[in-house]
Amino acid sequence: DEEGKLAADWQSQWGEHEITDVNFKAGKLTFKRKSKIQDRQWESTFEGTIKAHALSGTITSERGDITAEGKRVGAALVGQWELEITSDSGSRKQLLRVNPDLSGIFGPIAIKKIDLNNDEVAFKTVLEFGEQKFEISFTGKLDDRKLTGELTSSRGTRQVTGQKIRRTPAKQRSRQTRKPFRKPDILFVPTPQEAVDKMLELAEVKKDDLLYDLGCGNGIIVVTAAKRYGCKAVGYDIARKRVKESLANVEKSNVGHLVRIEQRDIFTLDLSKADVITLYLLP
Repeated sequence: DEEGKLAADWQSQWGEHEITDVNFKAGKLTFKRKSKIQDRQWESTFEGTIKAHALSGTITSERGDITAEGKRVGAALVGQWELEITSDSGSRKQLLRVNPDLSGIFGPIAIKKIDLNNDEVAFKTVLEFGEQKFEISFTGKLDDRKLTGELTSSRGTRQVTGQKIRRTPAKQRSRQTRKPFRKPDILFVPTPQEAVDKMLELAEVKKDDLLYDLGCGNGIIVVTAAKRYGCKAVGYDIARKRVKESLANVEKSNVGHLVRIEQRDIFTLDLSKADVITLYLLP
């Protein structure tokens, strides 16, 4: 909760159970349980350890000790996935991150709940631009470290294949931190001014807004937002060449007091401070 206290539920087809005093530290999990089945009530305690996605421990009560073992639901799905989305116009790569609570992030889009039923995976989200709503949904199957399925939106249905990204050992990760940016893998196509105007209109941008543009390219969106609406804007792009183009456009348009350009990987950004987020995707 907001105070940092842990809580838990015990779901069972037999009786009612209440979990209290949940503590987890250094891989060790403990809690107390009050149980009631018909007229009988009793208390028990649990002490165990969590390693990766596995839980093992002992439940102790007046009836003695019982060994308990568990496995995280959705363990095979939790982690980082590299997806390849294919349509008639070609293919593009996208990252999907699945959190332990089965929420996630699809590219820059937050997913509240990812459903997992045996090997079937599904999620749905709705993007709102002004009064218009766009629904994106995914249905697929999980097979060990592979994910296949279909992504459906107002633009049609696209085939998706994915591979789970293996975790890099700590020593190797520490060496890689010297290279903060991965190589850009997306073709840059300037956003048409007509599309920019419509995007900002649908987003109902206001002067007091903070706008983030993901993959800012030549900076046309942030520059237009600053000039037309007088709002502050930040453009992010992973490619150094695009960042230089954006900075030049900002200087030329004399909006440097409102616009900031940064070379960043958009999949690592904290978007919580933005009032408006723009992202131009090729059809």
